[in-house]
Amino acid sequence: MTFASCLTKVKSSLFKLEEVIFRKEMRRLKAQSWLFSDGKALAASIDRSRKKSMRSVGICGLAGLALTMLGALLSFCSPSLEQQLMRPDFGEAPGAVIVEVQAEYQGHTVDETLRLRLAPKLLTSEEETERIRICARRLHDLMLGANDSLLGVRGDLALPRIHDETGVLLSWESSDPARVDPEGSVNLIGLTPGETVTLTAELSLGKTTAHREYVIAFAPVQPEDYAQSLQRYLEGLQESLSAPASADKLVLPGRGSHNILLQWTFPKSSGWLIPIPLGALIAAAIYLSHMDTLQKELKQRRKAVEAELPNFSLQLTLLLNAGLVVTAAFDEILRSSKDGSQPLYEILRSLQSRCSQTNESFVKALYRFAQTTGSRDFLRLSTLIADHASRGSALADKLERERTHLWEGRLQKAQARAKEVETKLCLPLMLLLCVLVVIAAAPALMEM
Repeated sequence: MTFASCLTKVKSSLFKLEEVIFRKEMRRLKAQSWLFSDGKALAASIDRSRKKSMRSVGICGLAGLALTMLGALLSFCSPSLEQQLMRPDFGEAPGAVIVEVQAEYQGHTVDETLRLRLAPKLLTSEEETERIRICARRLHDLMLGANDSLLGVRGDLALPRIHDETGVLLSWESSDPARVDPEGSVNLIGLTPGETVTLTAELSLGKTTAHREYVIAFAPVQPEDYAQSLQRYLEGLQESLSAPASADKLVLPGRGSHNILLQWTFPKSSGWLIPIPLGALIAAAIYLSHMDTLQKELKQRRKAVEAELPNFSLQLTLLLNAGLVVTAAFDEILRSSKDGSQPLYEILRSLQSRCSQTNESFVKALYRFAQTTGSRDFLRLSTLIADHASRGSALADKLERERTHLWEGRLQKAQARAKEVETKLCLPLMLLLCVLVVIAAAPALMEM
């Protein structure tokens, strides 16, 4: 049997298995065969779907095989147990390793997974001595700080507590802590020429300890070198003056130790300058808010115009039904509304005045004006009037329907505003409810 025949049998077996598994789906596809032009088209569609799924299965199989081979390669190339159990060097962070162990005793076996902590390895006494020697050689340069030499000190020293490179711990002692303290702070006030201080450093690492002495001499002091010393002196003076005392008054000294001259003043308040920027901010806010006020006013006028349109349509309808022509009806409406402050009638009167000066038709001018307003209700009403101005009864009927439409629009807007108000009231009501709950629960909480 050839390889090709074996492959054909495998494919046919897979197809039969597929028919068994997807029997219900195949029946559903055949029930929907009328969507295709003929049975061949359905079979071609099924075949394309099968090939696409087989390609996806093949890709998944190859990806799984590749991942399996990669995992096997990494497993073979992984470090051995002895390599994984190497301790970190001194000063490094401790490590951890997970191992499996099997313990057997008198025929009983227990398997367990343990997590071992790999602590850094300890140094031998020779290694400790060598690290201390290295630290001692480099300590002189480390402790200089901003100074050029230990024999010409002009400022604070840098006395480390640990040497990062070797891990050596350091502690310091001073022969004159008032002049140079163990933290490295240098006090230059009252310094006498030729004065020296001896610093003793104790270097320790593990069980090994060594001592080193350093002689500190001072350079001729310049006035600017006293800055740090004076600042520390004032900090100490602040603590001493702030201590409790039995005297009625706190006396501020005019001179300190070593004849330091002290001058005391109270800081001047600049609160009187606050009204200037505050007034400027208020003025700017007032100036910038006038545009918002204008915008609100225009928005209210627009709402007032659109709200008056149904009443205007009703008046026009009644006058047309009474036998007046459109122009006469407009004149009557505007004449009867002279005493009112409705923005709509103010606009119409202004438009009528311009038409009388230019001899333009009021209806045409109204339509052209409505196109520039951006109000759909106003434009629809003016279009209706312009199209049916010559037919009074027909215009009256259409105006009646338009008035009904406008009233429905006003009703919808009112309902939307009511819902908006309800939404805005939710937060205050929730806060009020929380306050009531706290008030009700407060006595019980206080008794606990």
